[in-house]
Amino acid sequence: MKKFAALTTIAALAMAPAAFAGDKSFADIDTDADGFLSLSEIQVVKPEVTADDVAAYDTDGDTMLSEAEFEAWKMAKKEDKDMDKETDSDY
Repeated sequence: MKKFAALTTIAALAMAPAAFAGDKSFADIDTDADGFLSLSEIQVVKPEVTADDVAAYDTDGDTMLSEAEFEAWKMAKKEDKDMDKETDSDY
């Protein structure tokens, strides 16, 4: 189910703003330029991120996020924010 959700989210990436880590791009966060984001690289811009947070979007289980996995995470965070706004506006 995680893989399906991540792949579905990836399909909508063309419309995704930088909802995660402000306006930081994948390349900005990937300080060692290995093409993956480690937990420590992510925590530089988002210290509250945990290993469990990363694991939720790490579809291949390598404990790092590829660019596609990172983009899926950003999209999910954007959708969560949008849902919160819709719920708040109902009151």
